Amino acid sequence: MSKPPSQIVLSGAAHSAKVLFPNVGDVAVHPGPGRTKYIDATIYDGDSWRVLHLKSFGFGSGSRVYCEPHQIGPIMRDIQNKIISCRGGVVYHEIPFGEKKHKYVYRGAPISSFLQPNPWGI
Repeated sequence: MSKPPSQIVLSGAAHSAKVLFPNVGDVAVHPGPGRTKYIDATIYDGDSWRVLHLKSFGFGSGSRVYCEPHQIGPIMRDIQNKIISCRGGVVYHEIPFGEKKHKYVYRGAPISSFLQPNPWGI
């Protein structure tokens, strides 16, 4: 496994599992490892699937927990829709505050995207 890139641009593709031929920036949203009762996500960096910090997208651990199997789909769709809406955004390989391991973290839309002139003059 090679050293992960310091940042990746989100492709806007959010799959419900790790796909066989992903593009860089594709995300896989899936139930956590083993028999855990939470939803997790990974992002493809061109070499490997790496952990994506869902809390940075607004999904804390409490909002990703399910008790019954029928709850999995709606939670995954909410997460996938949020990731798709962040297409073109950048995630950074760092240790999130209060954690011990590196993950890819989304910091939100860059300020420059808000400062661009509005083509409609509104």
